[in-house]
Amino acid sequence: MFTSGSLVVLQNIQRKSQRFYTGHNESITCLTLHHSNLFAASGQQSGNDVINDVASHDAHIRVWSVDNLAVTSQFGHGLLQGTVKKVEFSKTNEWLATVDLEHLTLWHWRNETALSRHRLGNGDVSVTSFIEEDTWLVTAGKNYFHFWQVHDNGSLRKSIKSGIFDGDSPDIVTCLLVSFNGDVITGDSNGDVTFWRKDYDGIFSIKRQIHADAGIRCMWNLAGGNLVSAHEDGYVCSWDLLSENSFSKGKRKIGNSKLDVIMTSSRRGDDVLLCLSENCNLMQGTLQSAWSTTQLGPRSRVNGVAMLSSYTEVCTCDSTGMVACWDLACKEKVWCTSLESETLCLDVHFDFEIVLLGCKSSSFIVLSSRSGERVCSRSLPAAATCVKFDDPNQTGSPYVAVATDDRKIQIFLVLDFGRAYVLQSSVPFHSGTIVEMDWSNDARFLRVQSKHHDVMIYDVTKKNRVTGQPLTSSWRTNDCSDDVSITCQASFGDVSARCAVGGIVQLFRKKELLKQFKCSSSDITSVCMTSQYVVLGGGSQVIPLLHLWELE
Repeated sequence: MFTSGSLVVLQNIQRKSQRFYTGHNESITCLTLHHSNLFAASGQQSGNDVINDVASHDAHIRVWSVDNLAVTSQFGHGLLQGTVKKVEFSKTNEWLATVDLEHLTLWHWRNETALSRHRLGNGDVSVTSFIEEDTWLVTAGKNYFHFWQVHDNGSLRKSIKSGIFDGDSPDIVTCLLVSFNGDVITGDSNGDVTFWRKDYDGIFSIKRQIHADAGIRCMWNLAGGNLVSAHEDGYVCSWDLLSENSFSKGKRKIGNSKLDVIMTSSRRGDDVLLCLSENCNLMQGTLQSAWSTTQLGPRSRVNGVAMLSSYTEVCTCDSTGMVACWDLACKEKVWCTSLESETLCLDVHFDFEIVLLGCKSSSFIVLSSRSGERVCSRSLPAAATCVKFDDPNQTGSPYVAVATDDRKIQIFLVLDFGRAYVLQSSVPFHSGTIVEMDWSNDARFLRVQSKHHDVMIYDVTKKNRVTGQPLTSSWRTNDCSDDVSITCQASFGDVSARCAVGGIVQLFRKKELLKQFKCSSSDITSVCMTSQYVVLGGGSQVIPLLHLWELE
């Protein structure tokens, strides 16, 4: 399970299928699975009701069935503040611990009641765990590490003498778990694995400590008394907990990126690790065997989406420079190319089978839409913010308009099936950054729209602006809108999609509103359509968003 905007994605790795929990109306900030695997709990951040929704947009928790996705309970409206950062089920009771901006709260999740609530003070809590048959609760994070005694009525009492490190405390306690003998094990940003044991006075103190070469991101218990730790440098290590010194049994580098989730499963008696990296790579393998990698989605905020000529595949670019082609039917990556610069926009020419990408490095790069191989590139006076072919089906010599960050539009003639570009004109535009362009159906006029929704119409043949009354010609894709909340829009046939500030999506048939929903708390930066699907891209640098919605 993982989150994407306001959705929870349940992915079956063997069947290569996905299901979605869609009950939230703001971005989901935390997710946990019940020890029975029957229930999940997810928490969302607070937001604004910008679409007059009946449901509350407060920060709250939802507990739901993994089997049929039905909601079992929801709570926290009006009490939880800002963002729900962590949720954790108890092992034996029907309790749930939550952490918001300033408070730790213990709930009875079936009754939807708060049992106790405590201010956390300084520090940033990102890890919680019930231990000792739910009689203790541990909270940890940046400059924060405390043990709480849990009483039968759900009240909490902080143990002041527990959790004291020898010497300097680590900056961040990143993860914790309970070993086979009941010890609490913490991993931290210093690379230390620390074992804590409760004495007869009910105080948790350090029993022993081992050190790794890099900061620890996550840990997991394996069969046979082994512990696996994933580190910031991309290594995974195995430790023998049965040994008095907990010596390292193995070490393997499985990637260059940080690992933020690690799980185990069994295959033919071996412990198979599943590691999900921060750039959305799912890696599988053991410390003794080779690893396989599956790209589950974009690495960072999606800056552009465009449909390919088959209308069964979509091309995306994100802020890390990753350009990928995705199969809409099986939701899998077809090809992927990593560029040296952040890509800000893209457009596709169907007949030439090319993808043109505008880059932050003051250039545009052309790739093959079939394989992702580089075709050519060209330098520009500034970063490209928007690109648009005049007709993706044209077999002659089409034009492509490239808007740059210095408020100019470069018009290029496309030759040699997209392998050569001849500059025809450069047009100044003094009304802000250009975010959208559209060609008239006869390719004579180019309409340019700024971030502030100022509009200019340019005559490509006469190489001058059109003055006077707005041009009433028909346009290839979009209706010009003076709504300053619109971030992007697209159309296919008589159905159009408009995306507004705050992740709002509106679907129209001609001028009739068909559907309105919120898929994220972040803005949608790009959208494309077919007769069957709407593809949305956006999100943030940390939480990318790429959604495929089926039209009813």
